[in-house]
Amino acid sequence: MDIAVIAVTGFVVLMFVGVVIGKSIDKSEEDGIGKDEVKNQKEKA
Repeated sequence: MDIAVIAVTGFVVLMFVGVVIGKSIDKSEEDGIGKDEVKNQKEKA
């Protein structure tokens, strides 16, 4: 029982950390690429 609880808790923590890291990577990419895309859209408009 205890091993199962530890395994599930560890899995949830890994998923949470993965999501947080994924979001931080997405934000940094959006900051870099997003600005270029905004510039391109403004130039086209």
